[in-house]
Amino acid sequence: MKVKKVIRLVAVGAVSVCVAWLVSRIVLLGIFFYVGRWEWAVEYKDYASEFNTVKDYVMENYASEEEKWVSVSFPLNSPKDFITLYDPDTKEYAELPEDVKAALETIVDEAFSSDAHLNTIRICGDRIDFCAQVPYALVYSPDEKPTWMYIHTDPTDIRVKRIGDGWYHVRNK
Repeated sequence: MKVKKVIRLVAVGAVSVCVAWLVSRIVLLGIFFYVGRWEWAVEYKDYASEFNTVKDYVMENYASEEEKWVSVSFPLNSPKDFITLYDPDTKEYAELPEDVKAALETIVDEAFSSDAHLNTIRICGDRIDFCAQVPYALVYSPDEKPTWMYIHTDPTDIRVKRIGDGWYHVRNK
């Protein structure tokens, strides 16, 4: 009888250790994917100055109470590293000041991950969205937490994480 009790206690202990190990791994994976979900697309903190430089330029030159957008472009027949903004309403490429051009190049080359390339900047009132081709945007919204992504009439469910100073990570659920 004692041998059966010992075997039973060893079995219960082994199962408990396995369950504890498995739960700890699940918690660690959950933390990894939660943090990764927000941080994989753009590193705002390391490039805050560049984002603010481009945001200020866009607000000054493309202000609109209605939704407006400009694309981040590489014009045809230009050097391969030449980047600018293209306004589809006027069908013109912007002649960016050197500081804005340098900031935009840094954002495109370094701030966004290789899986999330900046392709559009959307403007609506005081809100500026740096949109990637994946369902993600780095949003400057000084007056309120974002409630939509890309287009205010889009009913897509979103997740929002506040960064600070009016900046947010926004992505689909």
